[in-house]
Amino acid sequence: MKSLLLFLSLSCLGAAADKAPPPPLCPLEFDSFSLGVNGTTKEPYCILSLNGRPLEHLSVVSISKERPFDLSVTDSTGKTYALNHVLIEPAWEKEWNREEEFHLRFSLSEWPSEHAEWLRIRGNVSVVCIKASSLDPVEVDLIHPGETEIPVVGNDIPQSDIADPARTETLILFVEKWEGKEEEGFQWKFSLGHRDSFRYCGMELEDMQGRPIPFKRFSGGLCSGGGGTTRSEYFTLTRPYEQLKVRILHADPRYIEIRQVPVDISVGMGGPLNKEKVPAAK
Repeated sequence: MKSLLLFLSLSCLGAAADKAPPPPLCPLEFDSFSLGVNGTTKEPYCILSLNGRPLEHLSVVSISKERPFDLSVTDSTGKTYALNHVLIEPAWEKEWNREEEFHLRFSLSEWPSEHAEWLRIRGNVSVVCIKASSLDPVEVDLIHPGETEIPVVGNDIPQSDIADPARTETLILFVEKWEGKEEEGFQWKFSLGHRDSFRYCGMELEDMQGRPIPFKRFSGGLCSGGGGTTRSEYFTLTRPYEQLKVRILHADPRYIEIRQVPVDISVGMGGPLNKEKVPAAK
């Protein structure tokens, strides 16, 4: 398979001209480029996907509904293309000290020109971000793990259809040892039960002195029903612990931001983009 030549120039800025720009929303990285045919409609498609990892505990919620994107798509022959979709999708990657990732996915309803050697997308995507806040950490006994109640103290967070932790009186955290392969380390399953109105963003682990504990998230799950949700997180720790603290992160509707994400990316394969990839379009 021919190696992919990637020319990527991306930045994430969003500030008024008279102010210093805020820190980057996230570093963006190339994820995938694919051509194919829809199994139902038999129509060709082209998909380019980027990975983003927000900083500052920001959670990227969606594409903004107001002027969602202003992008141009061209190829090396000068042909222009119309974007069919621009989507935000969550990604559940295995990372030390959990960081929520997402995919920024661009979809075209046709393949690049037969003789095109590269495809370029440039412009801006407007995304909705929410800053995560944390509840007070709770102590968990790993010698005798089990169920822990986490009270959510009432607060002055305004009513919102995005999140309002004040509507949730108690969260239920259940911890159990996960019996994985011994060489894979110290594995645990952390399950959090909450009402659907509580927008869960993740967990942070600390030792009893409040210092961050490194961990690797190797899986996750979700079960919903009856107005409630249970989120399961599977963590590998670097060493055994008798006790630790768990800090629950949630999206805080007081901190909603619209960020512009400038995009300038070119992809090519050292030859025609669709050569030897899929049958020629008819």
